[in-house]
Amino acid sequence: MKLASYDDGSRDGHLVVVSHDLSMAHYASGIATRLQQVLDDWGFLAPQLEELAISLNHGRARHAFPFEPKRCRAPLARCTHWMVAQAWREAAGPWLQRGAGDALLGPAARVRVPEGASLDGHAQWVMLTGDVPAHAAPASALAQVRLLGLAAAWWVRPLPEGADPLHAWPASSFSPVLATPDEVGDAWQAGQLRRPLEIQRDGSPPYRNPPEPAMHWHAGQLMAWAARGHSLGAGTLIGTGPRPGLCEALSGLHAGERVHIDMAGADGHSLFGAITPELIDADGDDPEENLA
Repeated sequence: MKLASYDDGSRDGHLVVVSHDLSMAHYASGIATRLQQVLDDWGFLAPQLEELAISLNHGRARHAFPFEPKRCRAPLARCTHWMVAQAWREAAGPWLQRGAGDALLGPAARVRVPEGASLDGHAQWVMLTGDVPAHAAPASALAQVRLLGLAAAWWVRPLPEGADPLHAWPASSFSPVLATPDEVGDAWQAGQLRRPLEIQRDGSPPYRNPPEPAMHWHAGQLMAWAARGHSLGAGTLIGTGPRPGLCEALSGLHAGERVHIDMAGADGHSLFGAITPELIDADGDDPEENLA
Protein backbone atom coordinates (compact mmCIF):
# COMPACT_ATOMS: atom_id res chain seq x y z
CA MET A 1 0.00 0.00 0.00
CA LYS A 2 0.95 3.63 -0.44
CA LEU A 3 0.22 6.32 2.14
CA ALA A 4 0.31 10.12 2.23
CA SER A 5 -0.80 12.94 4.54
CA TYR A 6 -2.95 15.74 3.14
CA ASP A 7 -2.48 19.17 4.69
CA ASP A 8 -5.64 19.94 6.68
CA GLY A 9 -4.24 22.73 8.87
CA SER A 10 -3.25 20.38 11.68
CA ARG A 11 0.28 19.56 12.78
CA ASP A 12 0.35 16.15 11.13
CA GLY A 13 -2.07 16.31 8.23
CA HIS A 14 -4.77 13.75 7.43
CA LEU A 15 -3.85 10.22 6.39
CA VAL A 16 -4.88 9.10 2.89
CA VAL A 17 -4.37 5.82 1.05
CA VAL A 18 -2.99 6.31 -2.47
CA SER A 19 -3.42 4.01 -5.45
CA HIS A 20 -0.47 2.07 -6.84
CA ASP A 21 -0.21 4.39 -9.86
CA LEU A 22 -0.58 7.55 -7.72
CA SER A 23 -3.68 8.61 -9.63
CA MET A 24 -6.34 8.23 -6.91
CA ALA A 25 -6.62 8.54 -3.14
CA HIS A 26 -9.06 7.83 -0.32
CA TYR A 27 -9.20 9.23 3.20
CA ALA A 28 -8.35 6.63 5.82
CA SER A 29 -10.64 8.29 8.37
CA GLY A 30 -12.52 5.13 9.34
CA ILE A 31 -9.25 3.41 10.21
CA ALA A 32 -6.77 6.11 11.28
CA THR A 33 -6.35 9.83 10.75
CA ARG A 34 -2.56 10.07 11.24
CA LEU A 35 0.31 7.91 10.07
CA GLN A 36 1.81 7.73 13.56
CA GLN A 37 -1.34 5.99 14.78
CA VAL A 38 -0.76 3.28 12.20
CA LEU A 39 2.89 2.86 13.13
CA ASP A 40 1.98 2.53 16.80
CA ASP A 41 -0.54 -0.24 16.08
CA TRP A 42 0.75 -1.66 12.82
CA GLY A 43 -0.41 -5.24 13.29
CA PHE A 44 -4.03 -4.17 13.72
CA LEU A 45 -4.36 -1.10 11.48
CA ALA A 46 -2.09 -1.92 8.53
CA PRO A 47 -4.22 -4.88 7.32
CA GLN A 48 -7.29 -2.62 7.32
CA LEU A 49 -5.46 -0.01 5.26
CA GLU A 50 -4.29 -2.75 2.91
CA GLU A 51 -7.89 -3.78 2.29
CA LEU A 52 -8.76 -0.18 1.47
CA ALA A 53 -5.76 0.01 -0.87
CA ILE A 54 -6.91 -3.11 -2.72
CA SER A 55 -10.39 -1.64 -3.16
CA LEU A 56 -8.87 1.63 -4.36
CA ASN A 57 -6.60 -0.10 -6.88
CA HIS A 58 -9.55 -2.05 -8.29
CA GLY A 59 -11.80 1.00 -8.59
CA ARG A 60 -14.16 -0.16 -5.84
CA ALA A 61 -13.51 2.56 -3.23
CA ARG A 62 -16.74 4.57 -3.15
CA HIS A 63 -15.30 7.90 -2.01
CA ALA A 64 -12.06 7.95 -3.99
CA PHE A 65 -10.79 11.20 -5.49
CA PRO A 66 -7.88 12.27 -7.72
CA PHE A 67 -4.59 12.35 -5.81
CA GLU A 68 -2.95 15.79 -5.63
CA PRO A 69 0.69 15.65 -4.47
CA LYS A 70 0.81 19.42 -3.93
CA ARG A 71 -1.71 19.04 -1.10
CA CYS A 72 0.66 16.75 0.79
CA ARG A 73 2.70 17.42 3.86
CA ALA A 74 5.58 15.13 4.68
CA PRO A 75 3.91 11.72 5.14
CA LEU A 76 5.12 11.77 8.75
CA ALA A 77 5.54 15.45 9.58
CA ARG A 78 6.84 14.73 13.09
CA CYS A 79 8.93 11.61 13.53
CA THR A 80 10.48 9.86 16.53
CA HIS A 81 14.02 10.15 15.16
CA TRP A 82 15.43 11.46 11.87
CA MET A 83 18.90 10.24 10.96
CA VAL A 84 20.98 10.35 7.80
CA ALA A 85 23.57 7.65 7.22
CA GLN A 86 26.47 7.16 4.85
CA ALA A 87 25.36 3.77 3.58
CA TRP A 88 27.92 3.64 0.76
CA ARG A 89 30.82 4.60 3.01
CA GLU A 90 33.38 1.89 3.68
CA ALA A 91 34.31 2.27 7.32
CA ALA A 92 34.01 0.54 10.67
CA GLY A 93 30.47 1.91 10.98
CA PRO A 94 27.89 3.59 8.75
CA TRP A 95 28.19 7.03 10.41
CA LEU A 96 24.72 8.28 11.31
CA GLN A 97 23.98 11.96 11.83
CA ARG A 98 20.89 12.89 13.79
CA GLY A 99 18.60 15.77 12.88
CA ALA A 100 15.47 17.07 14.54
CA GLY A 101 12.33 15.50 13.18
CA ASP A 102 9.65 17.86 14.46
CA ALA A 103 9.08 19.94 11.30
CA LEU A 104 9.72 17.82 8.22
CA LEU A 105 8.72 19.37 4.90
CA GLY A 106 6.29 18.20 2.28
CA PRO A 107 7.31 17.68 -1.35
CA ALA A 108 6.52 21.21 -2.57
CA ALA A 109 7.22 23.19 0.61
CA ARG A 110 9.52 26.20 0.49
CA VAL A 111 13.15 25.78 1.55
CA ARG A 112 14.93 28.91 2.78
CA VAL A 113 18.45 29.80 1.64
CA PRO A 114 20.42 32.10 3.99
CA GLU A 115 21.75 35.34 2.50
CA GLY A 116 25.23 34.91 1.06
CA ALA A 117 25.02 31.13 1.15
CA SER A 118 23.88 28.27 -1.03
CA LEU A 119 22.47 24.83 -0.36
CA ASP A 120 23.78 21.39 -1.17
CA GLY A 121 21.05 18.80 -1.57
CA HIS A 122 21.49 15.14 -0.73
CA ALA A 123 18.80 13.13 -2.51
CA GLN A 124 18.31 9.68 -1.02
CA TRP A 125 15.83 6.96 -0.23
CA VAL A 126 14.57 6.56 3.31
CA MET A 127 13.01 3.90 5.49
CA LEU A 128 10.36 4.39 8.18
CA THR A 129 10.55 1.84 10.97
CA GLY A 130 8.44 0.11 13.53
CA ASP A 131 9.78 -0.51 17.03
CA VAL A 132 13.39 -1.72 16.97
CA PRO A 133 14.69 -3.10 20.30
CA ALA A 134 18.08 -2.01 21.58
CA HIS A 135 20.90 -4.26 20.37
CA ALA A 136 18.69 -5.81 17.67
CA ALA A 137 20.43 -8.00 15.11
CA PRO A 138 20.41 -6.68 11.52
CA ALA A 139 18.04 -9.43 10.33
CA SER A 140 15.45 -8.72 13.01
CA ALA A 141 15.82 -4.96 12.53
CA LEU A 142 15.23 -5.35 8.79
CA ALA A 143 11.86 -6.94 9.51
CA GLN A 144 10.79 -3.65 11.10
CA VAL A 145 11.00 -1.65 7.86
CA ARG A 146 7.43 -0.44 7.44
CA LEU A 147 7.57 2.07 4.60
CA LEU A 148 9.99 3.41 1.99
CA GLY A 149 10.22 6.80 0.30
CA LEU A 150 12.49 9.63 -0.80
CA ALA A 151 14.05 12.58 0.97
CA ALA A 152 16.28 15.54 0.21
CA ALA A 153 18.49 16.69 3.07
CA TRP A 154 19.72 20.27 2.66
CA TRP A 155 23.03 21.66 3.90
CA VAL A 156 24.05 25.33 4.08
CA ARG A 157 27.37 26.09 2.34
CA PRO A 158 29.12 28.09 3.63
CA LEU A 159 27.51 28.70 6.98
CA PRO A 160 27.27 32.49 7.50
CA GLU A 161 29.89 33.91 9.86
CA GLY A 162 28.75 33.76 13.46
CA ALA A 163 25.86 31.41 12.70
CA ASP A 164 25.16 28.50 15.00
CA PRO A 165 26.19 25.16 13.40
CA LEU A 166 22.73 23.96 14.38
CA HIS A 167 21.44 26.02 11.45
CA ALA A 168 23.61 24.25 8.87
CA TRP A 169 20.91 21.60 8.35
CA PRO A 170 17.59 23.15 7.26
CA ALA A 171 14.45 21.06 7.33
CA SER A 172 14.52 18.09 4.97
CA SER A 173 11.99 17.58 2.18
CA PHE A 174 10.10 14.32 1.66
CA SER A 175 8.26 12.61 -1.17
CA PRO A 176 4.47 12.90 -1.00
CA VAL A 177 4.04 9.14 -0.67
CA LEU A 178 5.59 6.36 1.39
CA ALA A 179 5.10 2.76 0.26
CA THR A 180 5.35 -0.67 1.85
CA PRO A 181 8.29 -2.68 0.45
CA ASP A 182 5.99 -5.02 -1.50
CA GLU A 183 4.78 -2.04 -3.56
CA VAL A 184 8.20 -1.54 -5.16
CA GLY A 185 8.50 -5.18 -6.26
CA ASP A 186 11.92 -6.50 -7.20
CA ALA A 187 13.47 -3.07 -6.57
CA TRP A 188 13.57 -4.03 -2.87
CA GLN A 189 16.36 -6.58 -2.51
CA ALA A 190 18.25 -7.60 0.61
CA GLY A 191 17.52 -4.36 2.43
CA GLN A 192 18.36 -2.14 -0.54
CA LEU A 193 16.16 -0.09 -2.87
CA ARG A 194 17.77 -0.73 -6.23
CA ARG A 195 16.31 1.93 -8.52
CA PRO A 196 18.06 5.00 -9.96
CA LEU A 197 17.22 8.45 -8.71
CA GLU A 198 16.27 11.09 -11.27
CA ILE A 199 17.24 14.70 -10.56
CA GLN A 200 16.32 17.75 -12.61
CA ARG A 201 17.59 21.19 -11.70
CA ASP A 202 15.96 24.41 -12.88
CA GLY A 203 14.65 22.94 -16.11
CA SER A 204 17.96 21.40 -17.16
CA PRO A 205 18.00 17.91 -18.70
CA PRO A 206 17.30 15.26 -16.06
CA TYR A 207 20.24 13.51 -14.46
CA ARG A 208 19.84 9.81 -13.75
CA ASN A 209 22.49 8.26 -11.60
CA PRO A 210 24.09 5.19 -13.18
CA PRO A 211 23.55 1.82 -11.49
CA GLU A 212 25.18 2.29 -8.13
CA PRO A 213 27.39 -0.21 -6.36
CA ALA A 214 25.75 -2.18 -3.62
CA MET A 215 25.37 -0.26 -0.40
CA HIS A 216 28.13 -1.05 2.06
CA TRP A 217 25.48 -1.01 4.80
CA HIS A 218 21.99 -2.33 4.05
CA ALA A 219 18.81 -1.18 5.81
CA GLY A 220 18.92 -3.80 8.55
CA GLN A 221 22.53 -2.95 9.40
CA LEU A 222 21.76 0.78 9.51
CA MET A 223 18.82 0.20 11.85
CA ALA A 224 20.81 -2.17 14.07
CA TRP A 225 23.66 0.35 14.26
CA ALA A 226 21.25 3.12 15.24
CA ALA A 227 19.78 0.86 17.94
CA ARG A 228 23.12 -0.11 19.51
CA GLY A 229 22.70 2.30 22.40
CA HIS A 230 18.92 2.47 22.77
CA SER A 231 15.73 1.23 21.18
CA LEU A 232 14.17 3.01 18.21
CA GLY A 233 10.52 3.91 18.57
CA ALA A 234 8.00 3.31 15.82
CA GLY A 235 8.19 6.30 13.51
CA THR A 236 11.98 6.47 13.17
CA LEU A 237 13.17 7.74 9.78
CA ILE A 238 16.60 6.75 8.50
CA GLY A 239 18.02 8.14 5.28
CA THR A 240 20.65 6.22 3.37
CA GLY A 241 22.65 9.32 2.48
CA PRO A 242 23.92 10.61 -0.87
CA ARG A 243 24.70 8.05 -3.55
CA PRO A 244 28.10 8.05 -5.25
CA GLY A 245 28.14 10.55 -8.11
CA LEU A 246 24.98 12.37 -7.05
CA CYS A 247 26.35 15.09 -4.77
CA GLU A 248 27.36 17.43 -7.61
CA ALA A 249 23.88 17.28 -9.18
CA LEU A 250 22.43 19.30 -6.29
CA SER A 251 25.39 21.38 -5.12
CA GLY A 252 25.44 25.17 -4.92
CA LEU A 253 21.68 25.73 -5.10
CA HIS A 254 20.48 29.33 -4.78
CA ALA A 255 17.20 31.05 -4.06
CA GLY A 256 14.93 31.06 -7.07
CA GLU A 257 16.01 27.65 -8.31
CA ARG A 258 13.70 24.66 -8.52
CA VAL A 259 14.62 21.01 -8.35
CA HIS A 260 12.76 17.82 -9.19
CA ILE A 261 13.72 14.56 -7.45
CA ASP A 262 11.99 11.31 -8.34
CA MET A 263 12.40 7.55 -8.60
CA ALA A 264 10.58 5.43 -11.17
CA GLY A 265 9.71 1.77 -10.95
CA ALA A 266 10.40 -0.83 -13.62
CA ASP A 267 7.22 0.28 -15.41
CA GLY A 268 8.52 3.84 -15.72
CA HIS A 269 5.97 5.31 -13.31
CA SER A 270 6.95 7.24 -10.20
CA LEU A 271 7.12 5.10 -7.08
CA PHE A 272 6.65 7.79 -4.43
CA GLY A 273 5.85 11.00 -6.29
CA ALA A 274 8.39 13.75 -6.82
CA ILE A 275 10.06 16.19 -4.42
CA THR A 276 9.67 19.64 -6.01
CA PRO A 277 10.66 22.34 -3.49
CA GLU A 278 10.87 26.06 -4.14
CA LEU A 279 14.09 27.64 -2.88
CA ILE A 280 13.55 31.14 -1.48
CA ASP A 281 15.58 33.81 0.32
CA ALA A 282 15.67 33.42 4.08
CA ASP A 283 14.30 36.91 4.67
CA GLY A 284 11.60 35.89 7.14
CA ASP A 285 11.70 34.99 10.80
CA ASP A 286 9.44 31.92 10.77
CA PRO A 287 11.61 29.12 12.23
CA GLU A 288 9.01 26.45 11.50
CA GLU A 289 9.39 26.93 7.74
CA ASN A 290 13.15 26.65 7.75
CA LEU A 291 14.53 24.61 10.62
CA ALA A 292 14.21 21.01 11.67
